Amino acid sequence: MKKSYKELFTKYKEGAATVEERQQVEEELERFEALSQYLEDEFRDTDVEEETGEPVKKEALAVEKLVKKRLQEVMLKGALLSLLLLGLIFYGLSPLVSTLYYNPMNESLSSVEKDVSLDLAVLSELTMPEYASSSVYVEAKGFGRYQMRYSITDLFYQNSIVTEKKIVRGSVVETLNSLYDREPLFITPLEIMREEKESRKQREDIHVLLSGLGSTNYGSVSVLFKKSLTMEELQRFQTKYENIRLQWVGVENGQGVQTSSLITGFSPLGSRRSAHLFADETLLKKYPGLHLLEWLVQPGERSQEGASLEAEGYEKHYKALLHFALDRKSEISVLSERLKESEVLEASAAYVEEHGVHSYGVLLEGTVEDLLVLLEDEAVEWMEIKEMKVLGP
Repeated sequence: MKKSYKELFTKYKEGAATVEERQQVEEELERFEALSQYLEDEFRDTDVEEETGEPVKKEALAVEKLVKKRLQEVMLKGALLSLLLLGLIFYGLSPLVSTLYYNPMNESLSSVEKDVSLDLAVLSELTMPEYASSSVYVEAKGFGRYQMRYSITDLFYQNSIVTEKKIVRGSVVETLNSLYDREPLFITPLEIMREEKESRKQREDIHVLLSGLGSTNYGSVSVLFKKSLTMEELQRFQTKYENIRLQWVGVENGQGVQTSSLITGFSPLGSRRSAHLFADETLLKKYPGLHLLEWLVQPGERSQEGASLEAEGYEKHYKALLHFALDRKSEISVLSERLKESEVLEASAAYVEEHGVHSYGVLLEGTVEDLLVLLEDEAVEWMEIKEMKVLGP
């Protein structure tokens, strides 16, 4: 494909032109130099004649003035045309190109938040037990290019890091401060955790470790249940240990429990995760239970007679997260490379539709004393310490 002179000249200036391209540009420059010299000589001769008082034909002066006027008109029209073309390209073609690809600046789901903020909040709650996301700031760069900036908060330490993503025509091309290398909910493979001898030894080791810590130590631990709990059983478990904070609930999806890229779950009542992004009234009509607390305050028609309000709310909340994510999987997949090729959302939705919502394990927080009591619970198969910190006075 033949390159324009502008492209050739740009490559020439940057030193990237080939020998043939360099020769072509230099030939053009020589022509321009010869033409410039000719015009300069012609105008200089006329000026000399006027300054020395020598007679100049009126026809020549008229022609000279006409030429100058025409040149000025051509230059002015050229400048205006260039500005017009630039405007048409940026303000006309750029928005057109942007409509063909993922646009994180859309506001179709909520009257107060960009869609991408809701997408990220759902994604983080479903797949990131230890982290929560903030609203997203988006800057359009034109032609389907965007710069995104948001905070990811560690729910245990309550510190945040700023994450930035560059999106070019529907794909993330650069990420600053990614959390893709985070640890899974359980590091130990499931087959080892379910082995009775190994699980007994693990509980003994954890007991020794916790017993050696001071009473002011506070820990984040992942707990695997011996038998998966219904949401009713989970609610009773949560009530039994009122001093322990349930941070995240892992839900069975038929694809295993120990691989971070395949887990899905939700944050129950008492979690540090904020749900203010889900409070939009229009959003709640389409996805009942998406904002768990709002549904518990105004549950409307109950679908499970005899079930506790909290247990039904947990089921509705988890399903609302899944349905939202499935409806917007193409958009959410832009934010998570793991979801592009994964069928975890489809598998999770199909599994709970057939088997109901059951939890195989949880991420929780408590003091050393509380964790030691929990370790003796017959429902607990395995416990792994994620983080420990000393509580302040």
